[in-house]
Amino acid sequence: MKEYFFILGKDQSGPFAIEQLADKGLTNETLIWTEGMENWQKLKDIPELAQTLKPKSVPPPPPSDSDEKIFKTEVTGQLKVTTEKTPNPALEAIKPNKTTLTWLIVWCGFHLFALLMSYSRVSIFNDGGTPRTDEFWPFVKIVQNNWHDSPSGIRFKMSDLPDTSFNGIFYQYDWTEFALYVGGAVVIYLLFRISNRDKQKNKG
Repeated sequence: MKEYFFILGKDQSGPFAIEQLADKGLTNETLIWTEGMENWQKLKDIPELAQTLKPKSVPPPPPSDSDEKIFKTEVTGQLKVTTEKTPNPALEAIKPNKTTLTWLIVWCGFHLFALLMSYSRVSIFNDGGTPRTDEFWPFVKIVQNNWHDSPSGIRFKMSDLPDTSFNGIFYQYDWTEFALYVGGAVVIYLLFRISNRDKQKNKG
């Protein structure tokens, strides 16, 4: 036969047989323990006691100072508030994907390289001095000049070979070409993305 222990207030009593618990003034909230239980349980949570004793529900006693300490929660530290920025729809509409961004970087990088080589007078790139603006790159103008002026003022041809002279592949590349190719690429990209955005809005 099972024997039970119970706690009233702060006092533990027992063990008692189930018949002996009837006149002990137990309530549904009384803590009970018997062999085989891991922890104390309320009487109402033990079916054999709740059905046999049928105790009345009585409000529990007010919490003591020790109980208040158990349930007291102390909040320390600083409250950190984070805000999430809402993306701008206009910027999201023209934001390039990874492939497009890569090609834009390659295109702009190439023309920046051409501009620097043109003005730095590096052999092969520009061996003819200041970049010329009479024609847009890459239509490089071949300079033909095999004529020579003698000290007496007589001009004569140095050889019978065709008059040709190569001044570098970026000889005629200057800021006007850079603005045209780089700025033009950016403008075309923006127009293309805006056009696609308007088409998607119309479909929606």
